[in-house]
Amino acid sequence: MHRITTAYHPHTNGQAESRLLEDALWARRTTYRTPLGMYPYWIVFCKACHLLVELEHKAYWAVKQCNLAYDQARQ
Repeated sequence: MHRITTAYHPHTNGQAESRLLEDALWARRTTYRTPLGMYPYWIVFCKACHLLVELEHKAYWAVKQCNLAYDQARQ
């Protein structure tokens, strides 16, 4: 059985939700919960969850430090 929806309402057949479900679940599992006092990821896997965003931020910080050192050396 195929469900047909108009172009203006793709959410009526669940396509919009199913496309974002994995991202929503990952965000929920890796967000700190105050009542628990820890991350749900820690409860399940007994280890910290390392996010790529943190790695990108560290890489950006390293580049920023190199640029600052270069500017100071130039002066």
